[in-house]
Amino acid sequence: MSRCKQNVHMDTENAINKHINLELYTAYIYLVMESYVKRDDVALLGFAVLFNKKMKEHHLAVSKLIDYQVQRGCIASFDNIEKPVTQQWANVMEIMEEALALEKEVNESLLDLSELGKEHGDSHLVAFLGEDFLKKQSMSIYTISQCVTKLKRCSGKGLIVTLVDMELEHHSNPHLFSQSIITPQ
Repeated sequence: MSRCKQNVHMDTENAINKHINLELYTAYIYLVMESYVKRDDVALLGFAVLFNKKMKEHHLAVSKLIDYQVQRGCIASFDNIEKPVTQQWANVMEIMEEALALEKEVNESLLDLSELGKEHGDSHLVAFLGEDFLKKQSMSIYTISQCVTKLKRCSGKGLIVTLVDMELEHHSNPHLFSQSIITPQ
């Protein structure tokens, strides 16, 4: 047993490991999404930039959680990562709705983890999640929601897809939507 382990409940340690696997799964799905939109018959490079960024964010979250486990004297353990069920989509709207559902699932897991930390009196975990994860996750949901809203304006087809894709590609920062050329007046 680690000498630095203190006030960490086994349920909390296991829940963090479960969340690590969810983050890995999410990164895996974003990798699949990125490879799909990069195909020559889809050719949405701006969305590829977005999905690559999201994949890296979730990998970074995994690294931070593993470091946290180690610093608290816990053991990071890993399970198998399921192959994504969907690897092709009918349109970009489907992809973005799946991305939004993923981000909400990650957020729900973080909220559950924070609540578990509160139940077990683990103020370190609650503070760590609040500072490093919950705010960023909320922004992720907001950003993808904006994209979905823009796509829904034209049923996720046609010129709006091209405009959103160009915006993502040129800015490579999806948080710049508020200054977008396609934001309604």
